[in-house]
Amino acid sequence: MGQAKKGAHSLIRTECEMRYRAVSSALFSRAHYHALSDLRIVFTAPQGFAIGEAVEVHIMPRQGANAAFTAFVEVIHVERALSAGDYDVTALIKTIKG
Repeated sequence: MGQAKKGAHSLIRTECEMRYRAVSSALFSRAHYHALSDLRIVFTAPQGFAIGEAVEVHIMPRQGANAAFTAFVEVIHVERALSAGDYDVTALIKTIKG
C-alpha cells in the first residue's frame, strides 16, 4: 500500500489483521489494517466499498500491542490496491465500541 492520506492528524502506522462487515451484512471478512489516527483508519480489503458506506471493523493488534477494539466507520476513500484484486480503504471513525 502507498502512503496513507495526509491530513491535519498524523497516522500511527501498524500492520495487523482485522475483520470487517458492511453494516448491511451479517458476514465478517478479513482485511489488513495499516494505520490509525484519532479520526480515521486505513486498511486493505478484498472488496471495494461505496463512499459513505457504514462498516463495522474489529482491529486485532499483535500480541503486546494495544488492546483489540471494534469501531463503526464511514468510508471516505477507496482505490485499487497495488496487490491484485484488493482495495485500499480510508474511513472516518464514527464510534468505538471498545
